[in-house]
Amino acid sequence: MDRYMEIPKLQEYGVVLTKENLEYIGKLKERYELFKPFGELVPLADVVYTGGKYTCRGFIIALCMAGTLICPRKLPSEDKYRFHLPNPYRHRHLEYYESRLRQPGRVGVLSEKKLKAWITYLLAEEQEKKEAAARIIRREEDYRDELKKLGPMVRWENMNKAIIERNNLRFAVYFNPGRISTELTLVKDYGITLPVFLDMTGYRAGTSEKKNETNKKDETDETERI
Repeated sequence: MDRYMEIPKLQEYGVVLTKENLEYIGKLKERYELFKPFGELVPLADVVYTGGKYTCRGFIIALCMAGTLICPRKLPSEDKYRFHLPNPYRHRHLEYYESRLRQPGRVGVLSEKKLKAWITYLLAEEQEKKEAAARIIRREEDYRDELKKLGPMVRWENMNKAIIERNNLRFAVYFNPGRISTELTLVKDYGITLPVFLDMTGYRAGTSEKKNETNKKDETDETERI
């Protein structure tokens, strides 16, 4: 169900508007009259399901232009508008999504060209989000298929965490929203001490400090040459 829906659709969910609601919608339309030359002003209800029923907790105005609904937004401290879709595409795998598209500038003086630029951008962003989510879904499905091929070697702690233990190594896979992460650990530490660990990793006392001093000298020489 869309969060924002057009008024005629409310009756399907048993939502009845009061006289005060209708009066408020009328005032909203008046507030956005400057957009009327560019399309139809469509009031949308913010509907939520709570307490076993659907209720309306507010209203917004959308402009229907070229068959697309876009909602103007302006902060009290601003004199220019930005726009958004009333019901944008959402998916759990979009938690880390960042659009690569260039957002149009905020609109002060309205024009058909500027509004269409926003519509083009918003629809392109919707497509980009759907494609991004689809790529992550395919990647997760492929990863899960590979794990299934290993059969009983894989132990699932839950639907989103798989563990493989072999030769004293534990390999864990985490399926998180938007990403897949892995972790490799020892099953047993065999009482390995800090000196033994440092020796295994090739650490030598003083090496880190000398390296930092060398880097600082190189930076100084580079600065002098510049």
